[in-house]
Amino acid sequence: MPPSLRQLRLPDERFVTLMREGHPAASRRLTLERYLELGHVLIAPHGMPGSLVDRALEAVGRRRRVVAQVQHFVTVPFLLAASDLVVTCPATVAAPFGLRATRPPVELGLDRASAVWHERAHDDPGHRWLRARLAGIGATSRA
Repeated sequence: MPPSLRQLRLPDERFVTLMREGHPAASRRLTLERYLELGHVLIAPHGMPGSLVDRALEAVGRRRRVVAQVQHFVTVPFLLAASDLVVTCPATVAAPFGLRATRPPVELGLDRASAVWHERAHDDPGHRWLRARLAGIGATSRA
């Protein structure tokens, strides 16, 4: 990483499959077969198809049915609340929205992320505030 950039390591997160409360699949164990029958939302920040989930499924010779693709996490809870779609993503997405979280039926490892900023922003009060909140989230998730 260039010396002009600073970094804050965020806590590792597990992946979960999210669905609305009352989803037909919420009452049963989510097997691989059931998972593949469901309609999926793909979060693709750069607009490119494929993801960690798709690569893990390809490794076992399977494919999921992606029926919606979005660029931002923020739209996902609204899609899930109004449909029988599911999404597989880091667990913290579920917390503020009351979504049902279950373990995905394929091994995905952990989501490892960092916050990175340019040194010009290092002493900015707003940026410092945001980094303090991010550091607090990390401390809370490790407790």
